[in-house]
Order: sequence, then C-alpha cells, then structure tokens
Amino acid sequence: MENEYYILERFNNIPFEIKRLKLFKTKDNRIFSVDIKVKKEKKEKKEKMTIDHKKITGCYVLSISGNEKKASKWLGGGQNYKGILTEINDDNIKEYYHDKYKIIEIIDIWKRWHLNDLQPNCKHQKSFDCNVSNFEELADKQTKKCPQGYKYGSAWLVEPLPVDIIQQLLKLTN
Repeated sequence: MENEYYILERFNNIPFEIKRLKLFKTKDNRIFSVDIKVKKEKKEKKEKMTIDHKKITGCYVLSISGNEKKASKWLGGGQNYKGILTEINDDNIKEYYHDKYKIIEIIDIWKRWHLNDLQPNCKHQKSFDCNVSNFEELADKQTKKCPQGYKYGSAWLVEPLPVDIIQQLLKLTN
C-alpha cells in the first residue's frame, strides 16, 4: 500500500502534512480514501477569537475529506465522514487497508476536529445544524447561554487543535 505524503513544515518536531490514506475496497471494487491535512493558518497577524473568548494568531487547522475511486476514475471527492461510515459494513468490504478500528478512530477525529477554525458556537453553547427552519429561534436560545454575550453564529470561532490529536493522527496514518 502506498500513501502520498508531503511534509509541509515542522513545529515542535511534529510534521504537518497532507496525506492520502486508503481505507478499504468494497466488493464492487470502489476504493475509499481520506485526505488528511493539518496546516498552520497563513495569516498569523490576523487575530481570531477562540471558543473560550481568547484572541489568538496562527492557529493550526485540521481538514479531512473523503474520496471514492473505481478502476482509475475518481467518482467523488470532498465526501464527509457520513458517506464513508455508510460503506463500512463487513458484508460490503472486500479488503481493509488498515485495521477497521483504526479507520473508525480516524473518522471519530474527523467528526470532532474537522475545520476546528470554523465553529459557530463558543464553549457555553451547543452547535446545531444551520439548515433548519427555526434557525433564529435556536440561535437566540444558544446566545442566551453565553455569559459574555457572544451571539451564536455571528463569527467563526477557533477551537485550538490539541497537539495530542495531531500525534494520534500521525500514529494512526503510519
């Protein structure tokens, strides 16, 4: 099995990378993979607000996207974890490229930390699907939960990516 691997930079001896990782092949010969990218935001001078209401610059961002390939053609890219999760079924899998539980662990990190710099809520609030008819009502309810008065969804907040999550991803993908 070959994985594409590019070292972008080193920070505290942790490589930040773009990595394509093959996950599994289905019985109809579709190959599912993920692209995992951890990068330092380029605009280090631009201050951002964290979910803890603190100002920071130069945060690290995790981005993971799913891909599907059949024969030599890409059928789709940019998939979310739900599309890949629906395919993880032992009756449907021809070959796992990694331990099934390792794949589930990668997906769990994906669910929790993907685009950690685009959070609509602070730590006092709970995120919800913005494609609902009662968005304003739900946003007002969440806004009232913040003692600092942050209006839910009024800005993209950052949840800093913990170094141990990066280390866990490196361990899972090597």
